[in-house]
Parts: sequence; structure tokens; C-alpha cells
Amino acid sequence: MRAKAYLAVTICILLALFGACAPAAPTVAPTTRPPEAASPIPTAAPMATAKPAAPSPTPAVKIKRGGSIRLSQHFDYPTMDVQLTTVVLACHILQNEFLARYALNEATGMWGVVPWLAESWEFSDPTTILLRLKKGIRFHDGSDFNADVAKWNLERMINHPKSQAKTNVASIKAVDMVDPYTLKLTLHAPSAAQMVQLTSAQGFAGIVSKSAVEALGDDEFGRRAVGSGPMQFVEWRPTDHVTVRRFDGYWAKGLDGQPLPYLDRVTCFFRPDPTVSLLELKAGELDLIWPVEPKDAAGLKADPKFVYHELLGSESRAVGLNQAGGPFAENLKLRQAVMYSLDREVMAKTLLYGTGGPLYYFWTKDQPGYDESLPRYDYQPERAKQLVKEAGYPAGIDVLFSFISRPMDQRIAEIVQSMLNPTGIRVKLEALERMAWIEKVSRSKKYEMSVWLYSFSPDPALKDAQMTCDGPNNWGGYCNPKFDECMADGNRTADPAKRHEIYKRCQTIFHEDAYWTLTANFVAPYAHHKELRGVREEWLRFDLGAAWLDR
Repeated sequence: MRAKAYLAVTICILLALFGACAPAAPTVAPTTRPPEAASPIPTAAPMATAKPAAPSPTPAVKIKRGGSIRLSQHFDYPTMDVQLTTVVLACHILQNEFLARYALNEATGMWGVVPWLAESWEFSDPTTILLRLKKGIRFHDGSDFNADVAKWNLERMINHPKSQAKTNVASIKAVDMVDPYTLKLTLHAPSAAQMVQLTSAQGFAGIVSKSAVEALGDDEFGRRAVGSGPMQFVEWRPTDHVTVRRFDGYWAKGLDGQPLPYLDRVTCFFRPDPTVSLLELKAGELDLIWPVEPKDAAGLKADPKFVYHELLGSESRAVGLNQAGGPFAENLKLRQAVMYSLDREVMAKTLLYGTGGPLYYFWTKDQPGYDESLPRYDYQPERAKQLVKEAGYPAGIDVLFSFISRPMDQRIAEIVQSMLNPTGIRVKLEALERMAWIEKVSRSKKYEMSVWLYSFSPDPALKDAQMTCDGPNNWGGYCNPKFDECMADGNRTADPAKRHEIYKRCQTIFHEDAYWTLTANFVAPYAHHKELRGVREEWLRFDLGAAWLDR
């Protein structure tokens, strides 16, 4: 769903496919953060096995314990069950933990996969992962975390009809217990991204209490879920808020040597209107708001009372042309004319008020395959006009742009219309309700042009869901078997250098087909009072498990 550096896959995850080592940190450009107490998350570095590194050094600032904070987000909670929810939010992350985390090593500024509930793992062969689980973990209901519970969780993700984690575990063929704290995962095929899929970066693969689900049933568990995170459930008032409080039995220790969390209580409010959230933040009624509207970013950056962040791993909007039928399906020059008609610099400035930036590639910086020397579609309106004529339309052509009737999609449609019309591609706009758009664009593919959400992934292999022929989130219906095979090659290849070259080839195939383009890098910024310290950033979300109040 931020023109920042986004990650490369963990080098040792890849090497581990041939038994060389277990997952470790990928190389990613540093993320600038304000000075504050370092987070106690284990650091990630190349290791013979994936084990936690030494804790962060003691901070210069003395951490204070206690206190409550209030935050707002513009989504409500569909359910508190992290495996069945359609959106993972702040209070989900506080209650639930994952087998691994996609975390920032604050000493190096690098992001990577680090152990969490799984204390180590190794690939015994290209399709077998041995997971060794941490001992001494208890859920909020007092039940133990062990291999039996982890196996049950993974099988629930695979088999539950409402599981939102199915994609995360689609590569897993079987889950077997080796001993009470060791699991064997058998994969359908080698997968360089499997451990990334089990991290907090992917959101839905959280580990929940088996005993609580069995005692309460899915529906009641969804109203008062039980995890093993630093905070436990207190109440959920749908359409208003969720409250969680400190879990005294939490296993991880803070930088003061005492168990986390530092905070006593967190309340996550549902505020669909970002203007209301901003006013409440400034009035001191909220401590953190997410997201910040792009138009409000400059003011918050300039105000010394607040800290402003742009999350790693954001999203964009894709403008797509129908491959299944209509004027663009078999006309490459007409598709290229669209690509050269779009001024992405102007789109970024118009849509994002100076946040984010233009996008020319579907790969993000420092991911395998990212290469700025690859061809891209720059803004060339005269070339676009000529291509329209060469495409067989000397007098121009009328096309229909179908979009969901919501503010951002409409703004993008209007900007595309204004840029394409002068080139001879005359755009008529069609606003649709969401379900009507899904039927016309996503299901029946009876559209000509459209716009949809494109979410960045921590690893290129995870783009399959949005870009391959059978991808469940391939809204535009792009399908090229050569591209699919290229992506499959990248996911089953261990050598990082070879993987980089494979994904460069994938990008070139996608670029030359010219059915999609991205517009701008849509950041999802958050802001908080400067007294709130220790906020950890993860892929597409923030974590308050080690946050504290300096007041």
C-alpha cells in the first residue's frame, strides 16, 4: 500500500538453500532516524546459524517505565484474530508475535530477518527447513509455546478457510514435529523468501494461543484474542477503540534488564478522518497518529514538538492497460504511448505534497534485480504523440478509464486524463463503486484503463501475488508465462549474484510488455509527540513493544 530504500533478500537465506547457512540480514540502505534510546531487538548479521546477536548497548538516556499512550489509525479492526484479519494494526502487533521479525539493526542501519519465537533455523536441504523454537514462552492465558502449538498455528494458516496467511505459507507442503521445540518444514519447492513470509513484515502469520482458540472458538477468539506479545487484550469496542495492557509474563527484556514492555497501557483508536486525528495530536489528546496526510507532513516536520517518520515498505498506485481485450491488448505502440505520456515527477508533487517521490521501477532499491541502468519510461510527450499515430490512430483514439469512486483514485484518473489527452489518447472517466469495479476490472477484465493499489514486498519473490498470471492480487490480469517462469527462477535460486541477474531479466520482460506502470511512491507517514521514545519501525508498520514515555 516513500521513495526510500527497500530491502534486498537475506543473503544467508539464499545460501542456506544449499545448506551453507541460515537466514541473516540483507543489505539495505540505512534509514535515517532521530536520536533516541536504541531498541532491544536482536541485531541481524551474517551467522553460521540464525541466532540472536548481542543486545544493543545501554542507551545514554535513562528509560522511564509506566504510563499510557493513545494512538489513532484510520482502519477499524475487522477481528482481533491476527491470522483471520484483513488488516494488521498496532494493537495486533502488540498482542502477537511471529517466528521471525523483519527488523532494523540500529548499529548498521540495515534491515533483515532476525530470530524471534524461532531462535534459529537452517535448511537441511533445498526444500527442508529445521526451525528450533525458543523455550520459556507463555501466552497471555498461561499456556506454553512449543512445537505442537507452532505446528498447529502453521496448519491453521494453511487450512483455515478464512486464513489471510495462506499466501505466507503457500510454499509449505508439510509441518512435522522433530522434538518438543523443533519443527521440520517441508516445502513444495525451494523458496528463497519463505522465512521472510513468516516474519512480522508480512503481518498475518502471527502465532496465537492454541488452547484459547480451542476453548473459545473462532468467533469469540476474534473478539478477545490471546497471543504472546508484550501486551494483552483488555477490550475492543468496534468502530471506536481497542485497549491492551502490559503482560507481566513477557519473555523479552528491555535495556534496563527488566521485562518489557515499559508502558502500562496502549489504546488504539479508530479515526477515519485524518484531520480529526491531527487536531487531537496537537491538542495532546493523542500521542501518535497514523497515517499523516501528505498535505500535513511539512507542518509536522517543522514543529519541534513532534517526530515525523515515513515507514519502510509503502505502496503505490498502478495505472494498468487491459491485456485481455480492447484497444491496448495487441497494440504495443499504443501502450508505449501511454507510458511516455505520464510525467511522474509532476504526479508525485501533485498527489503527495513533497512526500514520497516518482516511481519508474517495480523493484525497490537494494532488492535483487534493482538496476537504474535498466530502461524506463520517462516523460516524452512528443514521442507519445508519434507513437499514437504509428499505433494506427492518426486522428487519436477515445478510451475509458474506470476507477473506484474514492478521492485518491479519482485524482489519479484526472491527472492521467490531463496528460494523455494532448497526445491524442482522449480519456473518458468512469467512477465505479468498489464492488462494481472489482467485477469489471479484477474479475471479468472488461475494462480499457484503470488504477489500483500496488503494495511493495520485502522480497522480489513476494511480488508473485500481484504480478504473475494466477496471482490472487493481480488486479489488472497481467499474464506472461515467460515472466512467471523468470520469477520462479529467482525464488528457487540460491546464489545472490545469479538472483540479481534473474530479477533484472524479469523487470525487463515486464517493462517491455508495457501493460502496467507505477505513478508515485505513496508514503504512509506517522507522527508522535517527541516524549514518546523507542518506537520501532518494521515493514509497513510501527511497533510500540519497546516504546516508553520520557516525561
